[in-house]
Amino acid sequence: MRKMTIKDSYAIKKIAETHENNELEANRAFIKQFNLEHLTLDELEAFLKPYNEQVPVFTQRFIHKGTEYGFIPNLDDITAGEWIDIENLQNDETLIHELMSILYRPISGKFRKLYHIEKYEGSNDHFLDLPYEYYLGMLVFFYHLNNELLSSLNMSIK
Repeated sequence: MRKMTIKDSYAIKKIAETHENNELEANRAFIKQFNLEHLTLDELEAFLKPYNEQVPVFTQRFIHKGTEYGFIPNLDDITAGEWIDIENLQNDETLIHELMSILYRPISGKFRKLYHIEKYEGSNDHFLDLPYEYYLGMLVFFYHLNNELLSSLNMSIK
């Protein structure tokens, strides 16, 4: 059973928007779009798991199409170009793949758990077929980071 990809999530959002007032038609369009007629309910549930999971897991490193990618190892070292592009892409749900290509880049060197990533050259389309769960895990990472920073700020103010 294949995993839901970022490209699949775009198709699902489009189906939901197109059939927002007709759940039955949305379900039919969804099943047709992904050729899911032959799946059992358990298999369908497994395909939809990234959308339904309670708490997605952050993935720091993964292999995609034979290349190992890593999340930006030190957010303090982010460049102005990376920051501007992330700011421009973060709220556009049709460009998740480009956002992911900024935050996850090929690993250029590693020593045990430490690693370096390739220099930022701009966003790209090579993550359209990346499992959607990596995106959700990245959102969880930033959610927890934001909460920690707010907590630290509150303690500093006191």
